[in-house]
Amino acid sequence: YESLRLQPGTYDVMLVVLYPSRDASSDIRCDLVNIDLGGFLSLGIKRFPYIALSYVCGERDSSTTVSLHGIRKEVYPNLLTALRYLRGPNDISLLWIDALCIDQANVEEKNIQIQLMSLLYSKAASVLIFPGDNEAEGKHALE
Repeated sequence: YESLRLQPGTYDVMLVVLYPSRDASSDIRCDLVNIDLGGFLSLGIKRFPYIALSYVCGERDSSTTVSLHGIRKEVYPNLLTALRYLRGPNDISLLWIDALCIDQANVEEKNIQIQLMSLLYSKAASVLIFPGDNEAEGKHALE
């Protein structure tokens, strides 16, 4: 997160770039990109080109990780399952996920980003809610 610092007082946010894979069981690979939502707002764009994901955290499992900028990042198992459902075989997906897009160790950034959450959810191209790690329920919720 150090190299991707957000500018206070702006509409800067991070988005997850979720890379595709034809192998459903392969590691989840993603990066973060800094996006200024102010540009979209100034153009009057009603829906921004990302999916906002809301999910039930569930229990943390230290063995559940994704590759974020080539570094293993611990995530909740429910988030990993949701990412597997969202990952396509061919195309990159842009996502806003609070656990990955907000530097959870940086209190100042968290406070700023929390103020933008209403905007992030209301302007997303779509909002997906993932209720849990039951694969049958999860697949139904994301369809």
